[in-house]
Formats: sequence, structure tokens, C-alpha cells
Amino acid sequence: MTAPTTPAVVTVALTCQVYTEPAGDTHDIPYRLGFTVTAPGTVRPGESFTVAVRPEPLTFDPRFSSRVQDLRLGFVPPRDADPGGAVLSGGSGLGGTEPYTRPAGGALMLHAPGPFVSGTTFTLPCLTWTVTAGPDGVAEVALGGGPDGTGPVWGYRWEQPSKGMNGVVTGRPDGPALLARIRITDG
Repeated sequence: MTAPTTPAVVTVALTCQVYTEPAGDTHDIPYRLGFTVTAPGTVRPGESFTVAVRPEPLTFDPRFSSRVQDLRLGFVPPRDADPGGAVLSGGSGLGGTEPYTRPAGGALMLHAPGPFVSGTTFTLPCLTWTVTAGPDGVAEVALGGGPDGTGPVWGYRWEQPSKGMNGVVTGRPDGPALLARIRITDG
């Protein structure tokens, strides 16, 4: 098995749509998600390797919500490779529910029901894939959502009872959401 390289920090810019009840208001906000990614740069066809994606710690701003729950984060597992499954380690707020789902042919959706108290830092679990490289080409890991990998990659429900408001946030990348690119080559 190929050893992973030094971890790299990757930041993905998102545009998030915020829906607010009871007003029925919708508006967009910028958002950034950070990840520490460990993966080899190059592997040989048929070789096993690991890719680890650790989301950076999160803190929701108490000015905008007092509690966040039902958090979802979507990943497109390595392409052009056989993803042998994802293993989760660490993290908080997972509760007793299934921590991730894999819609047929789609993204792997990490689910953390929470609740998460705004102003308190928490972490989502690290996802680690053990992968067998496919033929020459590349294996990539990216953020993605929905059955075709192009849906929202980030979302959660929020509440601010002191103002009588609640709502939903859904986010999509502003551009490519690539987290790791592993070259597969014989040479």
C-alpha cells in the first residue's frame, strides 16, 4: 500500500442559500469550509492507498442562530477507483443515527444530527477511504451532493428562538470543490 503524503489544508468557497421562517425570506451568504486532506500524489494501477479527509473545526456565530442541527456534508468518493467504503473517526454530534448514507451512484452524505450550540467549537468526523486504484488516469475526492454529485454539498437547520426564527441553509461550491487528486500511472 502506498503511504499517504504530508497533509494539505484545502478550503472550499460556498454560496449558501438561507431560508428563514416565519417570514419565508431567502437570501445568499458566502461561506468557507476547510479540510485537512492526506493522500498520495501518485499510485500504480491496482495499488491500494488511503485518502483521509478531516473537516476543520466549526463554530456557528450566535448572532445568527442559537442552535444548529441536522448538519449534512456531501463527498464524492475517489473516482476511477474502487472505494472500499469510508471509515469515520472522531467528531461530535453524530448521535445514534447512521452517520452517513450513500445514495445509489451518488455522493456520500455525512449526517450529524447535533444539536450544536452556537459559539461552541465542534468537529465533524474524519472520513478515510481505502482505495484500489483503477487503470491509468486519476482518482479524485471532491465535495458533492445528490444522486449525480452536483446537488448541495452542505446544509443544516438553524434556530433562534429569542427572535422567533428558524430555517434551513443549503450550500453549493462557488467553483471546483476538489479535495484531492491522485495520479494513477505505471511510470
